[in-house]
Amino acid sequence: MAEELKAELLGTLSSARAHLSAEGGALKTVLSPKRMLRDSIDRNRSTLLGSCALGGMLLAWLPGRRKEKVVRPPSKRSPDVEKAGRAAIVLAVLKFATDLTRPILLEWVQKRAGRR
Repeated sequence: MAEELKAELLGTLSSARAHLSAEGGALKTVLSPKRMLRDSIDRNRSTLLGSCALGGMLLAWLPGRRKEKVVRPPSKRSPDVEKAGRAAIVLAVLKFATDLTRPILLEWVQKRAGRR
């Protein structure tokens, strides 16, 4: 008797599994959020378009954000900035001078090294 009950339960279980696998694809498409959204848009198109138009009008009606103007008083240059500027000019002139005189200095050093 237990074996007959077991066989009956196994048969019921296998038929339920077969039914679920056959109907599972349909259930998946019915519960798909993408499909549900598409159907909702198709059914309520005028409501959707009206609410979008109303939302756009409300956004256009809102005032824009204004930027605050920051007015800074004119600053006086500190002596350190002037000294740094002068130092930069002096270094630039020295670099230019060494770049111009480098070939002459290299030739002179090679001549002196060749004598010894």
